[in-house]
Amino acid sequence: MKKVLLAILVLTSGATFAQTTSFPGNGKADFGGPVGKGTLNVVNTPDSFSIFLNKGTGNFDSVLVLYIDTFSTGGITSTSQLSSFTTLDKYGKAASAQGGTQNPVLNFPTTFTPDFAIAFDKTGGKLYSFQNFLGSYIILEANSFAINVSGNSYGKGFSKSELGLTPGQVIMLKFVGTYIDGNTVSRSAEGFGDPFTGYNGTARIGSTEPYTIKSFFTYNSSTALPVVLKDFKASPLQEKVQLTWSVAQETNIDGYEVKRSGNGIQFSTIATIAAKNNSGIISQYTFTDNAPLKGNNYYRLAINEKNRKELSNIIAIKTNISTTLKMQQVGKAINLQANGLTAGTYKLLIINPLGQTLQNSTIKVEGYMNRQIVLPGNITKGIYRITLRSNNESLTESLLIQ
Repeated sequence: MKKVLLAILVLTSGATFAQTTSFPGNGKADFGGPVGKGTLNVVNTPDSFSIFLNKGTGNFDSVLVLYIDTFSTGGITSTSQLSSFTTLDKYGKAASAQGGTQNPVLNFPTTFTPDFAIAFDKTGGKLYSFQNFLGSYIILEANSFAINVSGNSYGKGFSKSELGLTPGQVIMLKFVGTYIDGNTVSRSAEGFGDPFTGYNGTARIGSTEPYTIKSFFTYNSSTALPVVLKDFKASPLQEKVQLTWSVAQETNIDGYEVKRSGNGIQFSTIATIAAKNNSGIISQYTFTDNAPLKGNNYYRLAINEKNRKELSNIIAIKTNISTTLKMQQVGKAINLQANGLTAGTYKLLIINPLGQTLQNSTIKVEGYMNRQIVLPGNITKGIYRITLRSNNESLTESLLIQ
């Protein structure tokens, strides 16, 4: 039996890109659109690859099943072939399309005969292999795993060595995805790689009708983007951070996203830089982060070409920024600017001359803040104290309200 285990995604090191390929959902929204309106990102590094669902509309509260054909001999031609030695939970029911009240069979064409399945929802998932046992196929659980959640992204990393592959080995897969209720085993028309139009052109697959897969996606990790990252550096520039990078063999690239994080895990895009596409020479790029976070700042680049994306290695720099709080009244509101704050949740307090708190609200801050705060309707003229307070720090300034 093939041994397939799951492992945490290994971050790349050195000046390399982690190749990210995006696959669009089929546009359907039977179960609200988290899969049909979403995208599936496959991330490849020399040592690992990951699969992440970037949720579309609606709640991700059913099971996404990815049927995978590894180009090996064998594999099932229909979920009706599958049987099990044990009682299946919601993931096994979804993968086998059996054990619920509806059980819509999936049939597969001769060009796509899956031998694995990954089934997961927002809380966890399982990996299955389909093994030929005395002429019949058994669905066997290879491993269970927790899901990594970041905003609207749900997924997990796979180690190449634990998949029986060597580091740097090319991954080639054919796959199709279907979104199905793991308890009733009712299949929606949302999916990846197949339109799931059902019979007679209907928008929804019948609850118990069999369905034959009409198309699928192919993934090939050897298809790299036409660019080579030569270096990527971060340098202090007074209370700012200057990022520089250079690339070679740059052709037909849309641009670069500069991404920043306070913990090295969750990144947000702070700038988008258009590519020069100077294929014959090395191109130099510079970006200045005018409002870095206080303390550790982690940066990485995302390179974009149409619907494909690759991520660079992560670099880090520590800043020592003076903490400031500036305010200005604008009509019945105040413009509030804060710099050098530790990222986190803060209480915003507006205190009148008698020491009474007129407003107590919660705001989230990521190092630099520039926002307008509407004053309470019962506020009168006078000198007020405006305070930003977290568990670790507090800033207070006085403001004359006219």
